[in-house]
Amino acid sequence: MKNRGLQELRGISFLCIFLFHSGVLSSFFSNLAVSIFFVMSGLLSYNHYVYESCHKWSLKTSFQYAINRIKRLYPLHIAMMLLMIFRLFILFSKNHILSENLLSIFIQTILNTFLIQDWSPRYACSLNGPSWFLSACFFIYLLLPLTLSYFKQKEKFIFSLFPLLLLFQIISSLFVASTFGYDSEFYIWYIYLNPLSRYVDVLGGISLGYFLENFASCTKRLVMSSSILTPTLSILIYLLSKQDFSSLYMHVLANPTSLYNVLAVGVVLIFYSIKNTHLILFEKLGNISPNLFLIHNVIIAFLNSARGFLNLEHKYNLLFCFISFPACLVANSLFALICMKRK
Repeated sequence: MKNRGLQELRGISFLCIFLFHSGVLSSFFSNLAVSIFFVMSGLLSYNHYVYESCHKWSLKTSFQYAINRIKRLYPLHIAMMLLMIFRLFILFSKNHILSENLLSIFIQTILNTFLIQDWSPRYACSLNGPSWFLSACFFIYLLLPLTLSYFKQKEKFIFSLFPLLLLFQIISSLFVASTFGYDSEFYIWYIYLNPLSRYVDVLGGISLGYFLENFASCTKRLVMSSSILTPTLSILIYLLSKQDFSSLYMHVLANPTSLYNVLAVGVVLIFYSIKNTHLILFEKLGNISPNLFLIHNVIIAFLNSARGFLNLEHKYNLLFCFISFPACLVANSLFALICMKRK
């Protein structure tokens, strides 16, 4: 049975990402929402896999597990990718630069088809940008059976692995930023898009699942502490995200992953414990959020192209939200209808 609190959190998180991509909301909320999705994935994977499977790992079971987790979204991913390719053909043809971009489009298509684009700093967000999330998830799902199988043998070690990897992430980010620059393409990929970095988020969710399962008596006190600390940390990270630091160290500290991991664990814990906040609309939105996550960027991209053609300014961002959001819902319904007819 789905946890209604987590479903509501899914809906809220997707809305934050949608509003950021629409140019309405700060990147702070979008960055946090992405971390929340990964943490929830780790928590739910712990709850489902550890207690409902045989705990035996093999390469075959890893691929089966990963494919089973993404196969429902894969047809939608391909459909959205083809739409973005169609858009690129139109734009490049209009600007007479199609021939010199054909090889790039071909490479992007291959990488996106096999869900390996997230391993390339250059092409991670190619074609349908949010599909990097699906690419990262596929890799993470490949590792999860091994991680969770090992977890049963070395629970305390895995439980301590999250803070250790989080510390390593911050230190390695400092090295990457000092080597390539904190505004470089590689640094942005390393801290935000890199599947290994995002695996730290998932381990945060797994550690949370372990804690809730084995220290149930402490859960109430932990939730109360999180209810106080989470808003405080949120304000701190938000203020840090708004600063233009000259210090390399502060840039690394305020990066959109490391501190957000900890904050996301706190937010997920609160919603998981509440179970139901009676935010029914957000719950319904959470139920279809995986589909909307892949759809919304395509809708926004086509509407932005239309806005550019009509020479409309960015001050109309909020107005376009009221157009693009219903369009996403309609597109999702149409895709669901097509899938039902094929069955």
